[in-house]
Amino acid sequence: MRWTEQEKSIITKFYKGGGWQECIKHLPNRNKKMIFHMANKMGIRQVSYNENYFQKIDTIPKSYWLGFIFADGCVTKCKGAKGYNFSMKLKDGDYPFLCKFSKAIGHSTGIRHSADKSYCYISIRNDKLCDDLIKLGVVTRKTYIDNSPVFSKIPKKYHSHFVRGYFDGDGTVGVYYDKSHNSYRFLFSILCQNKGILQSIKSCFDEVGVISNIQANKTHYKLNVGNKRSMVALFDYLYKDSDNNNRMNRKYKKFVSAIKNLNN
Repeated sequence: MRWTEQEKSIITKFYKGGGWQECIKHLPNRNKKMIFHMANKMGIRQVSYNENYFQKIDTIPKSYWLGFIFADGCVTKCKGAKGYNFSMKLKDGDYPFLCKFSKAIGHSTGIRHSADKSYCYISIRNDKLCDDLIKLGVVTRKTYIDNSPVFSKIPKKYHSHFVRGYFDGDGTVGVYYDKSHNSYRFLFSILCQNKGILQSIKSCFDEVGVISNIQANKTHYKLNVGNKRSMVALFDYLYKDSDNNNRMNRKYKKFVSAIKNLNN
């Protein structure tokens, strides 16, 4: 049976947000397979998440997840097709953490695991979501590009949350034994292959009295904080107003443990 223009308009109106389940309420003469086929023919995809999540960075969670994506997410062109794909891949042990991101954007289609269970990942093909991320600086091969201008696109009151996200993606914290001084020392660092964003993070630290330096290596740059007096100020800067939904718990706990060890 030929599709009428009125039926097609129903597909256009309801499929993206409600899928075949919503469309069939208004199309009593069609079934699931027919609706799916027509929507696919019309180029309409069901969106089971908030594709506008990164349209405006105006909350703590959005700032945090943008920072994490800058460190560990990517936007790539679809192979053999138009458009872009967003993806994020983490070791399988970080599955609960990836679930936090999935929940934040309302993604309900699940997170996938690699065949050998070594990593888990989320992959979303959506031009609106990707276009917004690209405008913010999440571009192809972003690792090698100075993406420090992102700080001008985020309200200053959210900068610390962006930095926390970036740290959770590409940073490390802990205490190590310094033989030369016969004492334990605190070490916080963030790795990056372009210096610009580390300079912007260093400026954020300078404003709150956290002493840091940037070290250049052959393949990357590293922002270091090793000053014991800066440790508490840095912890307060990163974790103030954060909660379980916008921080990586294993790094948070490691930071807390480092503070306790140095105070003992």
